[in-house]
Amino acid sequence: MPDQSHTQVFGAHLILEEERRRFRATVDQLEKQRAEAQEEVDELINALRRERDLGDEEIIFLKAQLRGISATKYETEDKVDNLEKENEQLKEDLKKETYKRKKLKERFLELQELVNDE
Repeated sequence: MPDQSHTQVFGAHLILEEERRRFRATVDQLEKQRAEAQEEVDELINALRRERDLGDEEIIFLKAQLRGISATKYETEDKVDNLEKENEQLKEDLKKETYKRKKLKERFLELQELVNDE
């Protein structure tokens, strides 16, 4: 009987070893799949970071353009304001010059009448 018992233990031991080998192969396969999945996740994360960085760069570029447009807008508004002030001043000067001419013409006509009268 001891032989049969020894054979049964040895047989059970062989079965356990086979199960361990299968289990180890399954674990190795799962670890390999996990590593591949982790690589894919890392690639996706890096792609998203690149995309975000590009988005950030584009936002920075657009903000710079907007600042340039705003600066140009304010410069243009300042120029328009200055031109409007200059235009108003020229209108005032023109009124003064027109008034002076009118007075000079009147004075000229008065003097001409005096000359004609003499």
